[in-house]
Amino acid sequence: MSLNVWRAVHKNVSVSSSLSAFASVCSVLTSKIKATVLSLCTLIALALTVSGCASLPEGAVAPTLTIDRVSINEQGNEPKFIVNFTLEHRSATALPLYSVTADIFIRDQKVATFTQSYREEQLPPNQKLQYRLEVPVNLVGQASLDSMLNNSLLMLQGSCALSATISPDPKNQNFNPSRSYYGLISVDNQ
Repeated sequence: MSLNVWRAVHKNVSVSSSLSAFASVCSVLTSKIKATVLSLCTLIALALTVSGCASLPEGAVAPTLTIDRVSINEQGNEPKFIVNFTLEHRSATALPLYSVTADIFIRDQKVATFTQSYREEQLPPNQKLQYRLEVPVNLVGQASLDSMLNNSLLMLQGSCALSATISPDPKNQNFNPSRSYYGLISVDNQ
């Protein structure tokens, strides 16, 4: 056998053996990667299921929020906005209410913000609950406050952004209703 023939045969055998070994290694790695990915997916699904069950009851439906009225009141030492709103939900069991946040604007200027936290407030199923939130006028100076309260029109053009926290879990943000009100804010100087 000539040297060239021997080299050609040896090269083919060596390439063929290397390809076969490489295919075996790839097959083993692929099966291990598939098993790892499957285990990871199972763990993620289990974690999502457990975290979802821990924060909201099974079959819970997001509540609705309605702003009924917004007014400003000067009674007492500190003027405040009064936001009357309604919360309702149609789930089979009660839902917790953690907090309600209100932002009040007069002529596109934010004049008040407030968050009311609740410890053990529950929204009973299939009931409308009416709330009254008192929001101190805390983002304007005295001159602006006097102008709002001594308004001869008895109404101010304004808006209110209101949001309720039912679930603090970021994955359940769709359960936290919010509503905006645009229109007239009555001035109650009683």
